[in-house]
Order: sequence, then structure tokens, then C-alpha cells
Amino acid sequence: MNWTVISFKQARKEFEKSYAENALRVCDGNVTAAARLAEKDRRDFYELLKRNDVDPQDFRDLASTRRVSLAPKGWRYDEDSRRMIQD
Repeated sequence: MNWTVISFKQARKEFEKSYAENALRVCDGNVTAAARLAEKDRRDFYELLKRNDVDPQDFRDLASTRRVSLAPKGWRYDEDSRRMIQD
């Protein structure tokens, strides 16, 4: 078996971008809600988006065309607690 390992720095960058995109998908592009979901300060979340070239508008456009949950399998967004919870 041939394994390829990327650097920790690259892995972290890929994780951050993927995490930010998923949070925005779940929150239909609402940055304040996505930051709350991530339990991060809104300004810090904006920095994360900027650092990873993620545009929240891309996820608002998606929200207007369909209404399905894109939460990871086995997870859902709880409106009352404003957090992701496992089913």
C-alpha cells in the first residue's frame, strides 16, 4: 500500500476551508449563524473565510434555489440551542 501524507499545515488549511464551507451551507450563507454554530467570534469567522477565499454569497445563492439540509450525516442543526447535535 502506498501512502501519501500531506503536511500538517496543508491538512489544517484544507480542514478549515471545508469546515467553513459546511457551516455556511448549513446556515444558508448566514455568517453570524455559521460563526455561532462554530462557537467562534463573528469577526474571527470572517477572518477564517477571508484566509481561505470562501465567499458567503456563494452559499446564499444555493439557499435560494433549494431547501435541504446539508449537515453531515447523523448531525442536525438545533434551532433552540443554535448548535449542531447528533441524531
